[in-house]
Formats: sequence, structure tokens, C-alpha cells
Amino acid sequence: MFGLFGKTKAVKVRAVSDSRRFGVAAQSLKELIRKACDFLKVPVGGAHVCLSSDGTLVTEGLFGTLPEHCELVLLSRGQSWKGGEFTTLVNFYRLVHTPMAPSAGGGSTEGRPHGSNRACWSLLGGYQ
Repeated sequence: MFGLFGKTKAVKVRAVSDSRRFGVAAQSLKELIRKACDFLKVPVGGAHVCLSSDGTLVTEGLFGTLPEHCELVLLSRGQSWKGGEFTTLVNFYRLVHTPMAPSAGGGSTEGRPHGSNRACWSLLGGYQ
């Protein structure tokens, strides 16, 4: 009987202001939105989803072509997403807050970034 309704698709959904992702399985966009709203405590009325990567609005037609486990952002009425905003900040935070490595010459690097962290801090004016 379930075969009549189409294939279930598993995706990852998160809210605009939260990096936590929830796995949701649904056979239609309508079912996905309903389940995602339940998980994220967002009103169903006016809710919609878009691709996390670039902000493309997910329609029923696009939903059927999404790859398994792609990341979507749940938006409530009036919210928008341009794509990658929060993901970029999270990745930058992880980059800057990685442990410091000792120098090759054995000297102390305590408090001084290395490698790609050094480049980030230089751009921010925090490393000379």
C-alpha cells in the first residue's frame, strides 16, 4: 500500500537560527514540512523549506529530485535564507578554535595561531 504514495526520502532539516539538524523522512513536501514543524516547534501555517547551500525554495517538484540526506532549512512566515550564512559562521568558528600546534623549532606557540588559523587571524588584525 505504501508503494502507491511514492518513495520515502530522508533529509536533514534545521531552523534558521540553529545549527542542530534533525533527520526527517517523508514522502512529500507537505509531510516533510509538517514533521519538521513538529520537531522544531514552528507553526505549520506559512512554513516552507529551502536548500541550506544556496537558499533555493523547495517545491514539490524539486523535493522529488533532492538527494538523500541533503540539508534543508525550515523557514516560518516572513523568514528568508540566502544560503550558507550560518554554515559559513560555524565553519569559521571551528577553524579559528582548533588547537594550536607546536612550532617545528620546538619554540612555544602558546596563544599564537598556526597554518590557516594564522591567515584568519591576520585578516582580522589579531596576528602580526
